[in-house]
Amino acid sequence: MLSFRMILFCCGAGICLWGLFNLLDNLKQPELLRASKAIIVKGCEPAESDEAATLCPQLYCQKALLDTKSLPLKTRFSILTDRHDHASSKHLIAGTVSGADGEPAFACLMDRHRVIAARRLAMQQLERLQQQAGGWEL
Repeated sequence: MLSFRMILFCCGAGICLWGLFNLLDNLKQPELLRASKAIIVKGCEPAESDEAATLCPQLYCQKALLDTKSLPLKTRFSILTDRHDHASSKHLIAGTVSGADGEPAFACLMDRHRVIAARRLAMQQLERLQQQAGGWEL
């Protein structure tokens, strides 16, 4: 009877440890967490992986747009442009939004990982912005 209890205890402990390590691994993946009280970007503090280096600027842009409260929390973002201007270290992220009223496009101008400007645009403004080679202004 004692060995059966030991087997059950070891199985339970193994399942708990597996769940803990699975949770810790999930915390490292970049993601935008949305709630009515706060919007948080997780997994981007030390952007170690290539995936994080690509996704984190986009997530910071989305967070900046959602923080303005002009977009609903369930807004879906489609990234169309993600370009760097290496001469000025500026980063342009632009795309479209769905599930929101008003202008169907957005653009963010970033300097490294800091959002300088984020706003919604008309499609004509987005097309004009995409055609510029650098020196973007919002």
